[in-house]
Amino acid sequence: HPQLLALCIQVCQSGKAHDQYLETNSPLISAQWIKIQVVKAGNGIAITVRDITARRLSQQALKESEEKFRRLVDGLNGHFVYSHDLTGRISYVSNSVQDVLGYRPEYFKLNYRHCVKRTPDNAEQIRRQLLAGERPDP
Repeated sequence: HPQLLALCIQVCQSGKAHDQYLETNSPLISAQWIKIQVVKAGNGIAITVRDITARRLSQQALKESEEKFRRLVDGLNGHFVYSHDLTGRISYVSNSVQDVLGYRPEYFKLNYRHCVKRTPDNAEQIRRQLLAGERPDP
C-alpha cells in the first residue's frame, strides 16, 4: 500500500498506533477486507494484517437488517415501538409515536417517563392482595 511507509514513519516517531481497514479488490488473495495495524515495538514498529472479511460481511448484513426493521416499524399505523438500553434509557423510538401520542420522537426519547405510564395487566389483583395484607407475586 503506497501510504503505508509514511504511516509507519509516523507511528515510529509519535508512538501512536494506527489502524486501517481496506477493501482488497485483489484476485491474488482470498480476503475481501483486511485490517492493518501498525504499532511501536521497541525502536521499530510491528505491522499486523488480518483478514476481517467474515466480520465485515456480518456487520453489513446486520446493518441491512436493522435498516429493513426500521422501515417496517416506521410504517406502522396506530402503534409505535421503542427500545431501551441496559441503563433504561430509550435508545430507539419509531416515528409513529407522533401519530399515536403526539410527541416528536426526539422529545419522547428524552422525556419518555412523562409520556407513558406503565400499569401491569393484573394491577387490580395486586391492589386487592396488598389491601388484604398479602404479598403479590413478582
